[in-house]
Amino acid sequence: MSFNDNTNWSFENDNAEKQIDRLKQLYFLTDSASRATYKKGKHIVTQGALNDHLYLVLSGTVSGEFEIKNFLDTGESRSFEVFSGSKGTFVGVHSFFSDPHFSFFSVKAVTEVEVAILKRGTPPIEPETYGSLKEQFIPMISNELVHRNFHLLKTLISNEQTLNRLHRSELNASLGQLAAGIAHELNNAVGVISRKTDYISEALDKIIATKSPEMHSFFQKGFLYNAVESTEQIRKQSRQLENKWKLSTSKAKILSRILFSSPELEASTAALLENFSEKASYWELGRDMRDISLAANHSADIVKSVRTLGGSHVTREEGLSIYETLSRAIALLKPNLGNINLEVDLESIKKVPLIYGDMTEIVQIWVNIIKNACDAMMVAETKDASILIRSFYSEKEVSVHITDNGPGIPKEMVDKIYQSDFTTKKNGLSFGLGLGLTIVKRIVESYDGKIFLASRPQKTTFTVKLPIEKHYEKY
Repeated sequence: MSFNDNTNWSFENDNAEKQIDRLKQLYFLTDSASRATYKKGKHIVTQGALNDHLYLVLSGTVSGEFEIKNFLDTGESRSFEVFSGSKGTFVGVHSFFSDPHFSFFSVKAVTEVEVAILKRGTPPIEPETYGSLKEQFIPMISNELVHRNFHLLKTLISNEQTLNRLHRSELNASLGQLAAGIAHELNNAVGVISRKTDYISEALDKIIATKSPEMHSFFQKGFLYNAVESTEQIRKQSRQLENKWKLSTSKAKILSRILFSSPELEASTAALLENFSEKASYWELGRDMRDISLAANHSADIVKSVRTLGGSHVTREEGLSIYETLSRAIALLKPNLGNINLEVDLESIKKVPLIYGDMTEIVQIWVNIIKNACDAMMVAETKDASILIRSFYSEKEVSVHITDNGPGIPKEMVDKIYQSDFTTKKNGLSFGLGLGLTIVKRIVESYDGKIFLASRPQKTTFTVKLPIEKHYEKY
């Protein structure tokens, strides 16, 4: 699988959709394309079976399920939903494009389903322009992978909410057993997605290095892009670039992010703007693969780290960067940020000392707190919603302050938010002030750290204090 030298991919969302629409029209929606209809409950592909076809759902609803035999040593089998889809969903992606061509999970028709079929061995259309069949389908593969990763993240959140309800009726000791059960259920599915994501990322890197070496550096710079940035700073720089170089708003925004991550390129901006669309496409592909890889690997790590609720050991190491943990958290939370203005005091965060800890645990702290703020401001319809992240340090500890201008947490609830049997809802939305903050508090205290909350309308600040590396007592 390799990029054709003449390939001119654009990986902005709208262009990716156009590429996928082209694939549908050429390979699935022609008069000569094969069709099939599956009755409700019938399998389109079967877990562990050979699959020679790639399917496009034309109508109806499908569900992907992963079956675990002898579940929890009971001798029974259990099935878990991996994804769901309707018209426009591709089925059989993994088995069709990987070798050996065996399906990792089953996909069945939830309703009566009509599909169009692409058979293995079908010659590519316009290969001289668009490359091999696998090359042409890379945008679709990436798109499907993103959707399925987010489905897994929703599943993790759903299971966390389920744990929250169960915890009200059990002792704290039971929480570890429940968490271990969830980890067992999700471990295989999440692990495969994590490994396959890493494989696709490495494969793309090799493909581009071989077939488009002049674009390889842009792919790599995008892949190394850190999401910790000030949205206001990016907007300001975008406006300057837009005026100076007479660029469109979208192009100026992409250029601003590239220069933010690679300031050494600013001296050669004029040269960078030559053939910029192609360079930007490869940079964005690298950035998107980094985000997907982070989400997949973090999901796998979360499944493993859930066992910490029951007191299992985790891997804590020296030299952990607060900046890197925040970068990963923000990358994972991009869908939640929406129009929220994220302000990150980069200078303060980059200066704080390293800590001794586990990446997944620390990322989990920031994800819970920031997502709570996003949810609260969304429900309250906060005008000019914003989140400010700053950091300070002393001789013994680092402090991270996360402040939002949302509705605030009522005074009578402040003392209860870390209780595992307490949750607050408004307009039907859980603010996550239950199991989520219970997990955060347990992680922080396991480091001999502290968490504080100060809240009033239009200003809520969570402060997390963690010992720096040389002062961590359990090191």
